[in-house]
Amino acid sequence: MKASRYVKDHVSGYGKQIKNATNKKFGINNSLIIRAVNGDDKALKQIGDLGKTGERLAMAMPSIRENLKAYIEGITEYNTALADVYKTGGKGAICLQQRFAIAIDKALSDVTLENTRYGNLIEEYKTSLFAKLESENQRHEDSLDVI
Repeated sequence: MKASRYVKDHVSGYGKQIKNATNKKFGINNSLIIRAVNGDDKALKQIGDLGKTGERLAMAMPSIRENLKAYIEGITEYNTALADVYKTGGKGAICLQQRFAIAIDKALSDVTLENTRYGNLIEEYKTSLFAKLESENQRHEDSLDVI
């Protein structure tokens, strides 16, 4: 649908990146808005549904956040207590049990190492990506300087 000749967009040209990000992240674009302004029932319903979803999220998320934080804190406390119990149990275990406890500790250490390795790989990827982006921006600027 074409933009109404009476509706003039004076801002989109100045915010192309944020306009594109809004479309990509939320599915909101000028076409949807113009269709709604021109009376397209489907576009009006979509915007209404977006609004209802936003209101529901704004109302529910503080409670959800608090409840999930409490849950996470509870699970953390539970696991910390279990770890203390098992550490105490490990100190009083016989030789065979100690070997099992050591095997478990080794497995935990391996998981911790793998987790650290994963974090490092992600950090390296991000660093590489930003370096490539900077290089591309520099290449672009150099190309513009030549032109």
